[in-house]
Amino acid sequence: MRNEALYQATIDILDLYLSSFKLEAALKSWSYKNRFAGSSDRRHIRNITFDIIRQKNSCAFVGGGLSGRQLVMGYLILKDIDLSSVFTGLNYAPQEITKSERKFLSLSYDIKKVNELDCPTWLLPIIKNSLSENFNTYLNLMRSRALVQLRINKQKTCRKSVLNFLNNEKIEVVPNSLVSSGINVLNGAHKILRSSVFLDGLIEFQDVGSQLVSQLIEIEEGDQVLDFCAGSGGKTLAVASEANKVAYYSAWDENFNRMDDLENRANRAGIKIRKLLNKPVQNIYDKVIIDAPCSGSGAWRRSPQGKWDLSLDKLMQYIDIQKRLILDGFKLLKPGGQVIYITCSVLDVENEKLIKELVLAEGTFYEKKILNLLPTVQNDGFFAAILMKI
Repeated sequence: MRNEALYQATIDILDLYLSSFKLEAALKSWSYKNRFAGSSDRRHIRNITFDIIRQKNSCAFVGGGLSGRQLVMGYLILKDIDLSSVFTGLNYAPQEITKSERKFLSLSYDIKKVNELDCPTWLLPIIKNSLSENFNTYLNLMRSRALVQLRINKQKTCRKSVLNFLNNEKIEVVPNSLVSSGINVLNGAHKILRSSVFLDGLIEFQDVGSQLVSQLIEIEEGDQVLDFCAGSGGKTLAVASEANKVAYYSAWDENFNRMDDLENRANRAGIKIRKLLNKPVQNIYDKVIIDAPCSGSGAWRRSPQGKWDLSLDKLMQYIDIQKRLILDGFKLLKPGGQVIYITCSVLDVENEKLIKELVLAEGTFYEKKILNLLPTVQNDGFFAAILMKI
């Protein structure tokens, strides 16, 4: 597809999204109706669409409104791309810019104001209170793409070997400087799912922030470890990959279907994880990992729809769920056991403030260690607290 046609496709997808489609559903619907589009075109369209959703309000402000066409116009202006080179009206390109559009687009704007638009207004005071001097850096960072990152499986390989293999396969990768298991993918990420190092369980897709959090958890010989909000098991797989002692891993999730891929991932990695059919009730565990449902505000670069979908009511629901999960987790511990509470949030009300309030209210556990990892170019934002049962 020509470059102009890619932008028209993006307009069509954005119009679906704005008409109440979820973002992934809008992309899937367009792809189904346009099966002629090649995989490279689809990746390009997806990247542009996600870029615009990350910057939805600023694109709307500059482009003059919340239609797919206006969002694309705003996006191109912010990227300093000549609109006349895209809006030609030829060969599946968007129609030419109208006189009224041109008149609006000639207006000047304050770039500093534009950058602050890309976060729900009600949420700005909560973020500012949580991040203080890091507030503006965070807002700007959430408007950009996150790195594609990998975690090596240390039970099967070493980082140098994987780096050499992937680079030889024309997948451009470099070591991540924050964590010894991490790899940054610079180019060719779409080839990884078909590579032998992935299929043989030597690597997994995982942000290095998540890897750092997992490395906080110290496994002792014979530990019974429960992943209490397991999903597809990413945290447990990372913990087991780092462990050099024998432990026994179990997984449970309130939504059982979220664990559909856990068995495949564990088998690929060569790690045994017992998937529990019923909610655990016995206090037999040494460690309970709670990767809690949260706002996702530390990882909005990867899931930009999340920041626009979040409401104050939904945030309060998350907080209630987080408190319940922590208290339920402690009921499953042996004396002296640990709850490892994790979020991919930067909001203090989901993180340290929540923990301190629970410690004071309950008096049955204490903080052993806290990790507050702000998002950077190199990682997503994560919070982790190791809580000890008294």
